[in-house]
Amino acid sequence: MPPSTPNLTRWISVLSLLGLGVLGSLAGCTKNPRTPAEPPPLAHALTDASRPAFQIQLLDLAFETASLIPNDPHHKDRARFQELVALASLELGLPNRARTQIAAIENWRRGAGYAELAEYAAHAQNIEEAERALATAREIADAPPSNEVEQEWRRDRIRALIARTESSIAKAREGKLVRSRLGESEAAALEAAKARAIAPDDLESYLVALERGLVAASLDQVQATFAAYTTLHERFYGDAPRRDDLARRVSTHYAQLPVQLRMESTLRMGETALAHQDKAGANRYAQTARETLESARWLPEHKIPLLAQVAALRHRAGDLELATKEAEEARALFAHERLRITDIYRARALRPLAEALYTMGDRDRATQVYRLLLEEGAVNPNSRPRAEDLCATCVSMARVGFEPSAEVWRDLRASRAALGSPW
Repeated sequence: MPPSTPNLTRWISVLSLLGLGVLGSLAGCTKNPRTPAEPPPLAHALTDASRPAFQIQLLDLAFETASLIPNDPHHKDRARFQELVALASLELGLPNRARTQIAAIENWRRGAGYAELAEYAAHAQNIEEAERALATAREIADAPPSNEVEQEWRRDRIRALIARTESSIAKAREGKLVRSRLGESEAAALEAAKARAIAPDDLESYLVALERGLVAASLDQVQATFAAYTTLHERFYGDAPRRDDLARRVSTHYAQLPVQLRMESTLRMGETALAHQDKAGANRYAQTARETLESARWLPEHKIPLLAQVAALRHRAGDLELATKEAEEARALFAHERLRITDIYRARALRPLAEALYTMGDRDRATQVYRLLLEEGAVNPNSRPRAEDLCATCVSMARVGFEPSAEVWRDLRASRAALGSPW
Protein backbone atom coordinates (compact mmCIF):
# COMPACT_ATOMS: atom_id res chain seq x y z
CA MET A 1 0.00 0.00 0.00
CA PRO A 2 1.56 3.30 -0.98
CA PRO A 3 1.78 5.97 1.70
CA SER A 4 -0.60 8.26 -0.17
CA THR A 5 -3.26 5.71 -1.11
CA PRO A 6 -6.58 6.23 0.72
CA ASN A 7 -8.63 3.27 1.85
CA LEU A 8 -11.65 3.67 -0.36
CA THR A 9 -13.77 0.68 0.08
CA ARG A 10 -12.87 -0.77 1.72
CA TRP A 11 -10.12 -0.47 3.00
CA ILE A 12 -13.07 -0.03 2.37
CA SER A 13 -13.75 -3.08 2.53
CA VAL A 14 -11.83 -4.20 3.97
CA LEU A 15 -10.44 -4.40 5.05
CA SER A 16 -9.53 -5.85 7.74
CA LEU A 17 -2.79 -5.23 9.59
CA LEU A 18 4.62 -6.98 19.79
CA GLY A 19 5.74 -10.15 18.88
CA LEU A 20 3.41 -12.16 21.09
CA GLY A 21 4.66 -15.53 19.91
CA VAL A 22 4.92 -17.62 16.83
CA LEU A 23 2.31 -17.72 14.10
CA GLY A 24 -0.80 -19.80 14.43
CA SER A 25 -1.69 -22.16 11.65
CA LEU A 26 -3.09 -20.60 8.51
CA ALA A 27 -6.49 -21.68 9.72
CA GLY A 28 -5.73 -19.81 12.93
CA CYS A 29 -6.30 -22.72 15.27
CA THR A 30 -2.89 -23.93 16.48
CA LYS A 31 0.53 -22.37 16.67
CA ASN A 32 3.23 -23.33 14.18
CA PRO A 33 6.82 -23.09 15.50
CA ARG A 34 8.16 -23.18 11.95
CA THR A 35 6.88 -19.72 11.24
CA PRO A 36 9.77 -17.26 10.78
CA ALA A 37 10.39 -14.74 13.52
CA GLU A 38 10.41 -11.01 12.88
CA PRO A 39 13.77 -10.21 11.22
CA PRO A 40 16.07 -7.58 12.75
CA PRO A 41 15.66 -3.99 11.53
CA LEU A 42 17.57 -2.81 8.48
CA ALA A 43 20.27 -0.19 8.65
CA HIS A 44 18.22 1.92 6.21
CA ALA A 45 14.71 0.93 7.16
CA LEU A 46 11.43 2.69 6.53
CA THR A 47 10.71 5.82 8.50
CA ASP A 48 7.45 6.55 10.30
CA ALA A 49 5.76 9.82 9.45
CA SER A 50 5.34 12.47 12.10
CA ARG A 51 1.77 12.22 13.35
CA PRO A 52 -0.14 14.08 16.09
CA ALA A 53 -0.04 12.32 19.44
CA PHE A 54 -3.79 11.69 19.43
CA GLN A 55 -3.57 9.58 16.25
CA ILE A 56 -0.87 7.40 17.78
CA GLN A 57 -2.89 7.08 20.99
CA LEU A 58 -5.98 6.05 19.03
CA LEU A 59 -4.04 3.40 17.10
CA ASP A 60 -2.50 2.10 20.33
CA LEU A 61 -5.91 1.91 22.01
CA ALA A 62 -7.33 0.16 18.94
CA PHE A 63 -4.58 -2.47 18.87
CA GLU A 64 -4.71 -2.99 22.63
CA THR A 65 -8.47 -3.51 22.37
CA ALA A 66 -8.17 -5.99 19.50
CA SER A 67 -5.51 -7.91 21.43
CA LEU A 68 -7.81 -8.24 24.44
CA ILE A 69 -10.10 -10.53 22.42
CA PRO A 70 -9.29 -14.08 23.60
CA ASN A 71 -7.57 -16.29 21.06
CA ASP A 72 -9.69 -19.19 22.26
CA PRO A 73 -12.25 -19.28 20.76
CA HIS A 74 -12.11 -15.91 18.94
CA HIS A 75 -8.77 -16.19 17.11
CA LYS A 76 -10.28 -15.16 13.77
CA ASP A 77 -11.90 -12.01 15.12
CA ARG A 78 -8.83 -11.04 17.12
CA ALA A 79 -6.54 -11.37 14.09
CA ARG A 80 -8.97 -9.58 11.78
CA PHE A 81 -9.07 -6.49 13.97
CA GLN A 82 -5.35 -6.53 14.67
CA GLU A 83 -4.89 -6.53 10.90
CA LEU A 84 -7.33 -3.62 10.60
CA VAL A 85 -5.14 -1.52 12.90
CA ALA A 86 -1.94 -2.50 11.09
CA LEU A 87 -3.41 -1.48 7.74
CA ALA A 88 -4.49 1.85 9.22
CA SER A 89 -0.95 2.37 10.47
CA LEU A 90 0.37 1.79 6.95
CA GLU A 91 -2.22 4.15 5.51
CA LEU A 92 -1.08 6.85 7.94
CA GLY A 93 2.56 6.36 6.98
CA LEU A 94 3.63 4.42 10.08
CA PRO A 95 5.29 1.28 8.66
CA ASN A 96 7.42 0.49 11.71
CA ARG A 97 4.40 0.62 13.99
CA ALA A 98 2.55 -1.55 11.46
CA ARG A 99 5.42 -4.08 11.39
CA THR A 100 5.23 -4.47 15.16
CA GLN A 101 1.46 -4.94 14.97
CA ILE A 102 1.74 -7.47 12.13
CA ALA A 103 4.27 -9.52 14.12
CA ALA A 104 1.64 -9.96 16.86
CA ILE A 105 -0.96 -11.55 14.60
CA GLU A 106 -1.21 -15.29 15.25
CA ASN A 107 -2.91 -16.66 12.15
CA TRP A 108 -2.64 -16.47 8.34
CA ARG A 109 -3.34 -12.73 8.37
CA ARG A 110 0.19 -12.24 9.59
CA GLY A 111 1.43 -13.35 6.18
CA ALA A 112 -1.02 -11.01 4.47
CA GLY A 113 0.23 -8.20 6.69
CA TYR A 114 3.84 -8.75 5.68
CA ALA A 115 2.79 -8.73 2.02
CA GLU A 116 1.01 -5.40 2.56
CA LEU A 117 4.10 -4.04 4.32
CA ALA A 118 6.19 -5.19 1.36
CA GLU A 119 4.02 -3.27 -1.09
CA TYR A 120 4.25 -0.17 1.07
CA ALA A 121 8.03 -0.50 1.07
CA ALA A 122 8.09 -1.01 -2.70
CA HIS A 123 6.13 2.21 -3.24
CA ALA A 124 8.52 3.94 -0.85
CA GLN A 125 11.38 2.78 -3.10
CA ASN A 126 12.86 0.65 -0.32
CA ILE A 127 13.26 -2.51 -2.37
CA GLU A 128 15.46 -4.22 0.24
CA GLU A 129 12.73 -3.90 2.86
CA ALA A 130 10.10 -4.99 0.34
CA GLU A 131 12.06 -8.13 -0.54
CA ARG A 132 12.62 -8.98 3.11
CA ALA A 133 8.94 -8.62 4.01
CA LEU A 134 7.99 -10.63 0.90
CA ALA A 135 10.31 -13.45 1.94
CA THR A 136 8.58 -13.67 5.31
CA ALA A 137 5.15 -13.62 3.66
CA ARG A 138 6.21 -16.42 1.29
CA GLU A 139 7.41 -18.60 4.16
CA ILE A 140 4.07 -18.19 5.88
CA ALA A 141 2.10 -18.90 2.70
CA ASP A 142 4.20 -21.98 1.88
CA ALA A 143 4.31 -23.47 5.38
CA PRO A 144 2.80 -26.97 5.46
CA PRO A 145 -0.78 -27.06 6.77
CA SER A 146 -0.83 -27.92 10.43
CA ASN A 147 -4.34 -29.38 10.56
CA GLU A 148 -6.90 -30.97 8.31
CA VAL A 149 -9.24 -27.96 8.21
CA GLU A 150 -6.70 -25.83 6.34
CA GLN A 151 -8.38 -23.59 3.75
CA GLU A 152 -6.34 -22.91 0.64
CA TRP A 153 -8.00 -19.54 -0.07
CA ARG A 154 -6.13 -18.10 2.90
CA ARG A 155 -2.81 -19.07 1.36
CA ASP A 156 -4.05 -17.73 -1.97
CA ARG A 157 -4.89 -14.39 -0.36
CA ILE A 158 -1.29 -14.04 0.80
CA ARG A 159 0.07 -15.17 -2.56
CA ALA A 160 -2.12 -12.68 -4.40
CA LEU A 161 -0.76 -9.87 -2.26
CA ILE A 162 2.77 -11.14 -2.86
CA ALA A 163 2.24 -11.20 -6.61
CA ARG A 164 0.76 -7.70 -6.53
CA THR A 165 3.87 -6.43 -4.79
CA GLU A 166 6.15 -8.28 -7.17
CA SER A 167 4.36 -6.45 -9.95
CA SER A 168 5.06 -3.19 -8.14
CA ILE A 169 8.79 -3.91 -8.14
CA ALA A 170 8.75 -5.29 -11.70
CA LYS A 171 9.60 -8.89 -10.83
CA ALA A 172 7.47 -10.33 -13.59
CA ARG A 173 8.92 -13.85 -13.61
CA GLU A 174 8.31 -14.49 -9.93
CA GLY A 175 4.91 -12.80 -10.16
CA LYS A 176 3.83 -15.25 -12.86
CA LEU A 177 5.03 -18.19 -10.80
CA VAL A 178 2.98 -17.06 -7.83
CA ARG A 179 -0.06 -16.29 -9.95
CA SER A 180 -0.06 -19.75 -11.51
CA ARG A 181 -0.66 -21.23 -8.05
CA LEU A 182 -3.70 -19.14 -7.16
CA GLY A 183 -7.34 -20.03 -7.19
CA GLU A 184 -9.62 -18.01 -9.47
CA SER A 185 -10.82 -15.56 -6.83
CA GLU A 186 -7.33 -14.43 -5.85
CA ALA A 187 -5.78 -14.59 -9.32
CA ALA A 188 -8.61 -12.31 -10.44
CA ALA A 189 -7.62 -9.79 -7.78
CA LEU A 190 -4.33 -9.26 -9.61
CA GLU A 191 -6.04 -7.74 -12.64
CA ALA A 192 -5.86 -4.24 -11.17
CA ALA A 193 -2.08 -4.63 -10.73
CA LYS A 194 -1.82 -5.71 -14.34
CA ALA A 195 -3.86 -2.69 -15.41
CA ARG A 196 -1.48 -0.41 -13.52
CA ALA A 197 1.47 -1.83 -15.44
CA ILE A 198 0.02 -2.20 -18.97
CA ALA A 199 1.92 -0.23 -21.59
CA PRO A 200 -0.18 2.53 -23.22
CA ASP A 201 0.44 1.01 -26.66
CA ASP A 202 -1.01 -2.29 -25.43
CA LEU A 203 -4.15 -0.77 -23.93
CA GLU A 204 -6.50 -1.45 -26.84
CA SER A 205 -5.60 -5.13 -27.09
CA TYR A 206 -5.89 -5.44 -23.32
CA LEU A 207 -9.38 -3.91 -23.36
CA VAL A 208 -10.42 -6.34 -26.10
CA ALA A 209 -9.26 -9.22 -23.91
CA LEU A 210 -11.16 -7.82 -20.93
CA GLU A 211 -14.37 -7.48 -22.96
CA ARG A 212 -14.00 -11.01 -24.25
CA GLY A 213 -13.56 -12.28 -20.71
CA LEU A 214 -16.90 -10.79 -19.63
CA VAL A 215 -18.81 -13.27 -21.79
CA ALA A 216 -20.23 -15.91 -19.43
CA ALA A 217 -17.81 -14.74 -16.76
CA SER A 218 -17.99 -15.78 -13.13
CA LEU A 219 -18.55 -13.12 -10.49
CA ASP A 220 -14.86 -13.27 -9.59
CA GLN A 221 -13.91 -12.56 -13.20
CA VAL A 222 -16.45 -9.73 -13.48
CA GLN A 223 -15.07 -8.15 -10.31
CA ALA A 224 -11.53 -8.45 -11.66
CA THR A 225 -12.54 -6.79 -14.93
CA PHE A 226 -14.19 -3.89 -13.13
CA ALA A 227 -11.14 -3.52 -10.90
CA ALA A 228 -9.09 -3.21 -14.09
CA TYR A 229 -11.52 -0.71 -15.63
CA THR A 230 -11.53 1.56 -12.58
CA THR A 231 -7.74 1.31 -12.26
CA LEU A 232 -7.31 2.26 -15.92
CA HIS A 233 -9.88 5.05 -15.50
CA GLU A 234 -7.68 6.46 -12.73
CA ARG A 235 -4.46 5.94 -14.66
CA PHE A 236 -5.64 7.55 -17.90
CA TYR A 237 -7.96 10.18 -16.42
CA GLY A 238 -5.98 12.98 -18.02
CA ASP A 239 -6.50 11.42 -21.45
CA ALA A 240 -10.13 12.44 -22.10
CA PRO A 241 -10.92 10.01 -24.97
CA ARG A 242 -9.55 7.02 -23.05
CA ARG A 243 -11.13 8.16 -19.79
CA ASP A 244 -14.53 8.51 -21.42
CA ASP A 245 -14.19 5.16 -23.19
CA LEU A 246 -13.41 3.44 -19.90
CA ALA A 247 -16.34 5.15 -18.17
CA ARG A 248 -18.59 3.96 -21.01
CA ARG A 249 -17.35 0.39 -20.62
CA VAL A 250 -18.09 0.47 -16.90
CA SER A 251 -21.58 1.83 -17.54
CA THR A 252 -22.29 -0.70 -20.28
CA HIS A 253 -21.54 -3.68 -18.08
CA TYR A 254 -22.94 -2.40 -14.79
CA ALA A 255 -25.78 -4.90 -14.91
CA GLN A 256 -23.27 -7.74 -14.44
CA LEU A 257 -22.23 -6.38 -11.04
CA PRO A 258 -24.15 -6.77 -7.79
CA VAL A 259 -25.52 -3.39 -6.73
CA GLN A 260 -23.11 -3.08 -3.78
CA LEU A 261 -20.14 -3.42 -6.16
CA ARG A 262 -21.70 -0.90 -8.53
CA MET A 263 -21.76 1.59 -5.69
CA GLU A 264 -18.12 0.88 -4.84
CA SER A 265 -16.98 1.28 -8.45
CA THR A 266 -18.92 4.52 -8.89
CA LEU A 267 -17.63 6.04 -5.65
CA ARG A 268 -14.08 5.09 -6.56
CA MET A 269 -14.40 6.78 -9.93
CA GLY A 270 -15.76 9.85 -8.17
CA GLU A 271 -12.68 9.89 -5.94
CA THR A 272 -10.52 9.67 -9.05
CA ALA A 273 -12.30 12.69 -10.53
CA LEU A 274 -11.65 14.66 -7.34
CA ALA A 275 -7.98 13.66 -7.37
CA HIS A 276 -7.79 15.26 -10.83
CA GLN A 277 -9.57 18.45 -9.69
CA ASP A 278 -12.63 17.54 -11.76
CA LYS A 279 -15.43 18.54 -9.40
CA ALA A 280 -18.07 18.43 -12.11
CA GLY A 281 -17.13 14.83 -12.90
CA ALA A 282 -17.13 13.92 -9.22
CA ASN A 283 -20.62 15.38 -8.85
CA ARG A 284 -21.83 13.27 -11.75
CA TYR A 285 -20.47 10.15 -10.12
CA ALA A 286 -22.04 11.15 -6.80
CA GLN A 287 -25.39 11.51 -8.55
CA THR A 288 -24.96 8.16 -10.30
CA ALA A 289 -24.15 6.56 -6.96
CA ARG A 290 -27.25 8.11 -5.39
CA GLU A 291 -29.45 6.86 -8.24
CA THR A 292 -27.92 3.39 -7.88
CA LEU A 293 -28.59 3.52 -4.15
CA GLU A 294 -32.25 4.37 -4.74
CA SER A 295 -32.65 1.66 -7.39
CA ALA A 296 -32.48 -1.16 -4.85
CA ARG A 297 -33.92 -2.10 -1.48
CA TRP A 298 -31.45 -2.02 1.40
CA LEU A 299 -31.38 -2.90 5.03
CA PRO A 300 -30.97 0.36 6.96
CA GLU A 301 -27.56 -0.69 8.31
CA HIS A 302 -26.36 -0.97 4.71
CA LYS A 303 -28.04 2.12 3.29
CA ILE A 304 -26.89 4.56 5.99
CA PRO A 305 -23.13 4.12 5.36
CA LEU A 306 -23.55 4.33 1.58
CA LEU A 307 -25.66 7.46 1.82
CA ALA A 308 -22.99 9.00 4.05
CA GLN A 309 -20.28 8.18 1.49
CA VAL A 310 -22.31 9.79 -1.28
CA ALA A 311 -22.75 12.90 0.88
CA ALA A 312 -19.01 13.09 1.60
CA LEU A 313 -18.14 12.77 -2.10
CA ARG A 314 -20.73 15.38 -3.06
CA HIS A 315 -19.44 17.79 -0.41
CA ARG A 316 -15.86 17.50 -1.63
CA ALA A 317 -17.16 18.07 -5.16
CA GLY A 318 -18.61 21.40 -4.07
CA ASP A 319 -22.34 20.74 -3.67
CA LEU A 320 -22.45 21.67 -0.01
CA GLU A 321 -26.20 22.09 0.28
CA LEU A 322 -27.16 18.71 -1.13
CA ALA A 323 -24.33 16.98 0.74
CA THR A 324 -25.60 18.39 4.05
CA LYS A 325 -29.12 17.30 3.19
CA GLU A 326 -27.99 13.73 2.42
CA ALA A 327 -25.95 13.51 5.63
CA GLU A 328 -28.99 14.61 7.63
CA GLU A 329 -31.08 12.08 5.73
CA ALA A 330 -28.67 9.33 6.80
CA ARG A 331 -28.85 10.49 10.40
CA ALA A 332 -32.65 10.63 10.34
CA LEU A 333 -32.79 7.17 8.77
CA PHE A 334 -30.82 5.74 11.68
CA ALA A 335 -33.08 7.43 14.22
CA HIS A 336 -36.17 6.11 12.47
CA GLU A 337 -34.89 2.56 11.89
CA ARG A 338 -32.73 2.07 14.98
CA LEU A 339 -34.86 -0.65 16.51
CA ARG A 340 -34.84 -2.59 13.25
CA ILE A 341 -31.04 -2.68 13.29
CA THR A 342 -29.47 -5.46 15.35
CA ASP A 343 -27.40 -3.91 18.12
CA ILE A 344 -24.07 -5.28 16.86
CA TYR A 345 -24.58 -3.47 13.52
CA ARG A 346 -25.58 -0.02 14.80
CA ALA A 347 -22.12 1.43 15.40
CA ARG A 348 -20.94 -0.01 12.09
CA ALA A 349 -23.76 1.81 10.32
CA LEU A 350 -22.95 5.12 12.00
CA ARG A 351 -19.14 5.22 11.62
CA PRO A 352 -19.14 6.29 7.95
CA LEU A 353 -21.62 9.03 8.82
CA ALA A 354 -19.36 10.36 11.59
CA GLU A 355 -16.43 10.29 9.16
CA ALA A 356 -18.45 12.07 6.47
CA LEU A 357 -19.61 14.81 8.84
CA TYR A 358 -16.05 15.39 10.02
CA THR A 359 -14.64 15.57 6.49
CA MET A 360 -17.47 17.97 5.64
CA GLY A 361 -16.19 20.29 8.36
CA ASP A 362 -19.04 19.70 10.82
CA ARG A 363 -17.04 18.70 13.89
CA ASP A 364 -19.92 19.24 16.31
CA ARG A 365 -22.25 16.81 14.56
CA ALA A 366 -19.39 14.39 13.95
CA THR A 367 -18.69 14.42 17.69
CA GLN A 368 -22.36 13.78 18.41
CA VAL A 369 -22.44 10.81 16.05
CA TYR A 370 -19.16 9.37 17.37
CA ARG A 371 -20.50 9.58 20.93
CA LEU A 372 -23.78 8.01 19.81
CA LEU A 373 -22.05 5.12 18.10
CA LEU A 374 -19.83 4.53 21.14
CA GLU A 375 -23.01 4.31 23.19
CA GLU A 376 -24.60 1.93 20.68
CA GLY A 377 -21.44 -0.15 20.50
CA ALA A 378 -21.61 -0.77 24.25
CA VAL A 379 -25.14 -2.23 24.25
CA ASN A 380 -24.36 -5.89 23.57
CA PRO A 381 -23.77 -7.91 26.76
CA ASN A 382 -20.80 -9.76 25.22
CA SER A 383 -17.39 -8.10 25.13
CA ARG A 384 -16.21 -9.44 21.76
CA PRO A 385 -18.58 -7.33 19.60
CA ARG A 386 -18.01 -4.35 21.92
CA ALA A 387 -14.25 -4.71 21.51
CA GLU A 388 -14.60 -4.94 17.75
CA ASP A 389 -16.69 -1.77 17.63
CA LEU A 390 -14.30 0.11 19.91
CA CYS A 391 -11.30 -0.95 17.83
CA ALA A 392 -12.99 0.06 14.57
CA THR A 393 -14.08 3.40 16.02
CA CYS A 394 -10.55 4.26 17.18
CA VAL A 395 -9.24 3.38 13.73
CA SER A 396 -11.95 5.50 12.12
CA MET A 397 -11.01 8.55 14.21
CA ALA A 398 -7.30 8.07 13.53
CA ARG A 399 -7.77 7.69 9.78
CA VAL A 400 -9.82 10.85 9.29
CA GLY A 401 -7.81 12.90 11.80
CA PHE A 402 -10.62 13.39 14.32
CA GLU A 403 -9.09 14.46 17.62
CA PRO A 404 -11.34 13.30 20.47
CA SER A 405 -12.52 15.89 22.96
CA ALA A 406 -12.06 15.21 26.66
CA GLU A 407 -15.61 13.82 26.77
CA VAL A 408 -14.99 11.49 23.84
CA TRP A 409 -11.71 10.27 25.37
CA ARG A 410 -13.66 9.52 28.52
CA ASP A 411 -16.19 7.51 26.46
CA LEU A 412 -13.40 5.60 24.70
CA ARG A 413 -11.59 4.71 27.92
CA ALA A 414 -14.82 3.75 29.67
CA SER A 415 -15.63 1.40 26.80
CA ARG A 416 -12.17 -0.15 27.08
CA ALA A 417 -12.41 -0.53 30.86
CA ALA A 418 -15.78 -2.30 30.57
CA LEU A 419 -14.38 -5.17 28.49
CA GLY A 420 -14.18 -8.55 30.18
CA SER A 421 -16.04 -11.83 30.55
CA PRO A 422 -18.31 -12.90 28.99
CA TRP A 423 -16.68 -12.49 25.59
